[in-house]
Amino acid sequence: MLVDPRQTAGRSAVLVAAITIAAAGIPTYAAAQPAVRLPTYFGAIPRDAALSVWDRVRAANASGLDATLPQVRMDEWLSVALARLVDPPGTVLTNWHVTFCDTRGTALGALRELCADAAVALTAERTVHVIVHAADLLSDPADRVSWRPTALDVRNIYVERRIDGRPVDSVHVSSLGDLPESLLVPPELWPAIDLAATISASNSAPLAGETVRFTIEVTNRGSRAITRAWVRATVDRDGASQSLQDWFPSLGAGETVRLQFATLLPAGRATVVVKATPAQTTETFGENVGRHDPAVLLVGGGSWPRQ
Repeated sequence: MLVDPRQTAGRSAVLVAAITIAAAGIPTYAAAQPAVRLPTYFGAIPRDAALSVWDRVRAANASGLDATLPQVRMDEWLSVALARLVDPPGTVLTNWHVTFCDTRGTALGALRELCADAAVALTAERTVHVIVHAADLLSDPADRVSWRPTALDVRNIYVERRIDGRPVDSVHVSSLGDLPESLLVPPELWPAIDLAATISASNSAPLAGETVRFTIEVTNRGSRAITRAWVRATVDRDGASQSLQDWFPSLGAGETVRLQFATLLPAGRATVVVKATPAQTTETFGENVGRHDPAVLLVGGGSWPRQ
C-alpha cells in the first residue's frame, strides 16, 4: 500500500571514518589511522570498531574475498591490479572510508552493518569503489553502542563516473576478478536503468463517493538491475491534491513490479499522475533514468477543469 512520504523519511547516514593511503610501485602504506568523528544521537561508530573494520579489510587475503585472486593482501592486490589503469600509470591512491553498509537511516535499536569502502581514483572522471562488510553495530535508545566483527563479505563493487566533480553515472562490477576487464568498457556502453510506469483503475467510470483501486506497474526496460526505487503518485480530486509514495527493494533488467492503492472519490472522478525514480544509494545512475513521461490516468465522466 502506498503511504504518506512523511511516514517513510529516514535519518541520513553520517560518514564517520576516512583514511587516505598512497602506493607507488611497490606498495607502501601510511601509518596514520582513520580520523573518526563521533556525531551525537544515532549514527556514531566507535573508534575501535572503525579501526578494526579498516585494518581487517585492507589486510585481508584477496583470495578469501574472491577465489580467483592470488593470496596477497587486499590493499596490495588493488595496487597491482589497477596500476596500469590509473593516470599516471603506476600510482595508486586509495581512499578508505568506514561507514554503514546501508546508507538509509533506521530505527533505534536496529542492527547496522559496518563496511569499508576502498575508493581508487583512476582518473579525474572515474573512481573504483570496493565495499566490504566487516562488522555489525547495535545502538539502543539510551545511545549505548556495541559492535562485533563478522566474516568479510564483498557487498558491492562499482565504477563511478564524474564530470566537473559531479557524479553522473556508474556501473556495477560482478566480482573483484572481473574488475580490471570491466574498466576497459567505455562509459557510453555501460548498462542502463530505464524505468517506465503505467497505471490502471478498477473502475474507469466510478459513481460519486465510490472507492477506486488503482494498480501501478513499473518495468525496468534497461539492461541494469536496480537495488531500490521510489514510486510517487499524485491524486487530484475536487480541487484537492493527495501525494502518496511507496518503494520496492529491487528490480532486475526486464522485470516488472506491481503496487496498488485505493482512494475515495467524492465526485467520482480524479486525475492520477505516477512517476518511478531510483532511490538515492551509493551508486549514481545515468541521465537516461526517468526519461519517460509520468503515467497519467483520468477516471470519471463529465467535464474536467483545466488550469
